[in-house]
Amino acid sequence: MRVHDIGDGAPAHAVVACLHGDEPCGVRAVDYVRDHQTALTGPVRLVVANERALAADSRGVDEDLNRVFPGDPAADSHESRLAAELLDTLDGLTVLDLHSTVSSAEPFAVVGRPTDRSLALAAATGTESVVDASYLGGGLLAHVDGVAVECGRQGSTAAGGVAVRVTARFLAAVGLLEAPDDLLAGADTAPGFVPTGASAHRLPPRDTPPVLFRIVGPAGEPNDVFVAENFTRVAAGEPFARRDGEPVTASEPFSPVLMSTDGYADKLGYRGTRVGRLDTPTTE
Repeated sequence: MRVHDIGDGAPAHAVVACLHGDEPCGVRAVDYVRDHQTALTGPVRLVVANERALAADSRGVDEDLNRVFPGDPAADSHESRLAAELLDTLDGLTVLDLHSTVSSAEPFAVVGRPTDRSLALAAATGTESVVDASYLGGGLLAHVDGVAVECGRQGSTAAGGVAVRVTARFLAAVGLLEAPDDLLAGADTAPGFVPTGASAHRLPPRDTPPVLFRIVGPAGEPNDVFVAENFTRVAAGEPFARRDGEPVTASEPFSPVLMSTDGYADKLGYRGTRVGRLDTPTTE
């Protein structure tokens, strides 16, 4: 695990990259913040969690780090030992946890415990959708105060650029930047990003609050082919997947969340309900 405390004083906030080694977008954000730290008005802890999995370009070495919290410092598993060490490193801090996904090119935020503060931080990241994943339990967000963001397609340049912008917005929301643009001045010329004005690596300012979705259960079978769109309502009787060439239809209306043909070994994804737009809450 690589840890950098930047700025003067003891950090109250952290940015975490690479719980999964095949999701490198967060490393780009961590390195970008280190290179532009003079824009910050206070200290922050930057963490690249699973360096061994990152070097191997694999989700994990022995198991999925985000499934073994709180971990065990005496375990044989690398990820179980790392989970315990990471929770010690993040103890008492407010966390931004950066990920990428195979389920959606559109960035979205995730909260593990939908408190006023976690929802406010999720809204501040600037994504169109926020997912209440408390149904799933476990994971880093069950043990820390904060928010996760799925920054886009796994391995894409776009996800790295979104990770930088999400991080700037998080740091501004918690009072470590006067404004996100104070950190973003060099983002379009940073190595590894594509500096084109219309590129999907931009996360434009939002005029409306994001929409909150709540996961309520699993959906589909692992070999199904997903034919709907995440966060777009599927009506009762409407197909959302194909199984052995035949349509799989919804028995009741739902919004697909984290659904992907290739995402899971035991399901297609999750059924969600659309809760509504979040008000513009404060992160204080």
